[in-house]
Formats: sequence, structure tokens, C-alpha cells
Amino acid sequence: MKSGGVGSPAIDENGRSSNLKRKADGSVDSADSPPVKSNDAHDGATSSFAGELQRAGLSIFQPLVAHGYFAWDPSGALSPQNEPIYSPMSNITSADEILKYADVDGRPDRLLPLEGIRQQLPKPFLGREQFNGSAIAKSIDSRFPFGEIGVASLAIAAMRGVNLQQVDFSFGGSTLHFLASRGEKRGTTAGRYLACRVPGTNCIFVSNRTRQQKESPTNIGFQFERLVTGGDMANASSMRTVEHLHTMKVGNRTVLFRAEVDALDGEGMPVEVKVSPATWTTSVLLQMVSNGSSTLCKGTRTEAVAPKIRRRGYALGGGRGTAKQKVLTSVEMLSLSEVAALALERVEATTLERNIVEAMEAMQVQIQDEGVYELRFAENGRLRLESVEDADTHPFPPHEVVARLVG
Repeated sequence: MKSGGVGSPAIDENGRSSNLKRKADGSVDSADSPPVKSNDAHDGATSSFAGELQRAGLSIFQPLVAHGYFAWDPSGALSPQNEPIYSPMSNITSADEILKYADVDGRPDRLLPLEGIRQQLPKPFLGREQFNGSAIAKSIDSRFPFGEIGVASLAIAAMRGVNLQQVDFSFGGSTLHFLASRGEKRGTTAGRYLACRVPGTNCIFVSNRTRQQKESPTNIGFQFERLVTGGDMANASSMRTVEHLHTMKVGNRTVLFRAEVDALDGEGMPVEVKVSPATWTTSVLLQMVSNGSSTLCKGTRTEAVAPKIRRRGYALGGGRGTAKQKVLTSVEMLSLSEVAALALERVEATTLERNIVEAMEAMQVQIQDEGVYELRFAENGRLRLESVEDADTHPFPPHEVVARLVG
């Protein structure tokens, strides 16, 4: 496959792939249509994002090019009994087995005007018994195609003109925080992150391979996302997510980010959507950096004692003998720089940035072959890599399939 440099994504005026062509063997080719330059809308998004990064005091990040979006829907991998059917990467034999779940024209839903949302407040969140489309509320692990979709992101980036030979790293939505915090636990799960070079390239691919159950679409975070984008809070039937692809300079390295985006604002810019955390951490800030969001749509919730609420089916919380109704009480927009001001009250931005850069350089030095390595931080904070021999953990299908996808 012929491809242009990082700075020349082949996307149309809507950020979609303008030159997608599938060959008879199931691979994709962009040779027949030369890559086009980034359009004005994407230039505007990159400029706005760069301004917010500067105001946030984050100096090592320099946005380069936005490469558009794609949607991912693995619902076709559910059995007739609605049980997930997983596909180990080692068993993949064709590019189509990867790309069949992707919609290269897919884009995030638009954020509704917040005034209309505020008129509905206070608004109770729903309990599980209130949901329709409950089939996918079953336990689903974050295994392909329900997770581990990084190789699809690389393939679509290549379709849009990204030359992985000119990319030093590819990170997912949580990688920056893992590196910045030196692997400290987030909540109750310390992520397991693996790194390896993309076969046939020098690009180091980092992925979170923590095998865990995916969050239920019935939880209040997903309910809030559906509410602010005009969806039905009680409809948990969709498995669709949307990824944003963009490249940035991080220090002196070029990084292709592949990260989920929750919504678009009125100008078509990415927006992160969150129900307010109990405490502001750098994970939200660095997730926004990773997915290219200049703004955060923040919902605030409270819990009120409601002894008889269980019968009415609202979302419950509280301790033994107490039912608490979770209620959305306010919605507001915060800029990336405002999120940074809250998240950086207890840690210096320069410390986080130094940790990220040092970890990236350590990977460049230590990964000199095609092996897969787990990222671990020693007591002194230094990154050390441990070889992983389990074939089931490899983030890529066989090399010949990778070559069809990104070669």
C-alpha cells in the first residue's frame, strides 16, 4: 500500500476516508487516490486544541494532524443467544476479519444544547430493571472484537495516508496517564500495558491488555452520554463506539493517538463526556489530551435517601439497609485548561511530562526486536520491560495479515 506522510491524511471534508478501496484478497489499498491535505475544519480543530494545551501549561504536546474518526460495532460477534464470540489475534487469517466491524464513515453523535438538558433537571438515573435492549448487559470481556481494536485503528490511519515508518509510537486513550503516573493504580485496577513494534515498521505500539469485563452500558456514565447526545437513557442495546485518530509531537517523538471520543460540539470538535468524579485526577486530563478534546461536558450527581425507590427502578446506591437514588443535578462545559487547573492542584505538569518522555525514551532503547514486552515501573520509577511469551497476549494477527492492513 502506498501512503503519504503523517502530515497528509487522505480524508474528505467530513474527516472520512476518501480513498478506501478493497482488493480481492481482502486487503485495502489507497494507491489509486493520492492523499489530500488536511481540510480547514481539521486545521481549525488542531489550532483550537493547541491553544488549550498551551493554556493548560502542557508544553511537550504539539498537535500535528487530525486523521478523522471511525465507528466500531462488534455486535455481529454475538451468538444467537447473545453470548460474545471472541477471536484471538493468532487465529486471524484475513484483513476482513479485522475491518468488518469498522465503519470508516462513522462519527460521534452531536452534543445537544445544554439549556434543553438543564430544563430536565434534576433528573434521576435509571436502575438496571428500567432498561430495554438488555441483551448486551451480559458479562463481556475486553477481548477482540469487543476490545483490543488497535490494529484496526492502525489500518484505518494507513488508509488515510499515515506512514507508520514516520511514526515513533501509537498510544491508546489511557497510555499517557499510565506513563505519567508510572503505573500507579487507577481505581481498583492496575492496568497491564504491553508494547511491541508494529511488524514491518519502527513504530512502537502500546496497548492496555488488562483482561477485564467491559463496563455495563447501564451505568450512569453511559446514561449521561446518551442523554446529552439525544439518545434514550434506557436503551443499552448499542455496542457502537467511535475512535478519533490524530498525530501529535510528544517531546521530540511523533505519536499516533487512537482514542474513543464521546461526542462532537456544535463546531464539530471532539468533546469528552463525564459524570463528575469524586476527586479530579490527571487521568481525565490526559484522556482528553489523548482523544483530542478541547472541552469536557461535566454532569454532577447527588445521592438522596429514598427508602421505596427500588420499586420505581431508579439507579441505587448507599450502604446496607439504605436505598439512595442517584440524581443528575447540573451540567456544564469546562475547557481543557480548566480541567487542567483542577487536575494539577497536587502535581506539577512538568513532573507528569518528564515521566512520559522518560518512559518513551526507555522504550525506544529497550525494544530492539519484534518481541512483546510488558511495561513495569521499578521502585525508583524507572521503566523496565519484561518479555511476554504468551501468544494469546500478542496485539497483532500474523505478519502477513498486518502487511495487508498497514504495509
